[in-house]
Amino acid sequence: MAINSTLSNPSQVLQRNQSLFIDKSILVAGNIDDHYPIHLQTIASSSTFCFNDYRYYEQLKEQLTDSDVHFTADYQGNDTPQKFDLLLIYIPKAKTEIEYLLANLTPT
Repeated sequence: MAINSTLSNPSQVLQRNQSLFIDKSILVAGNIDDHYPIHLQTIASSSTFCFNDYRYYEQLKEQLTDSDVHFTADYQGNDTPQKFDLLLIYIPKAKTEIEYLLANLTPT
């Protein structure tokens, strides 16, 4: 599986509204299938990426060297809780996967 060079529909919507991300601290999660989240690093103040699917993690981990990158099934902000201005989730179609993502990203 290769990361698409064209933007997915969700990323196109985000791109049209990218002023919302300028100088923000962003947590990006989900199955990212294009390069738009990498572009977000250039306009955000900081970005952290969390992957629950190893295929996506493997595809992008080398390109995300300036950010905090995690592959985990249980992300809870590590030992030190980090505050984010916004959470950007690439929502999968499966309802159970959405519930899984939200459960793992929500502080306990």
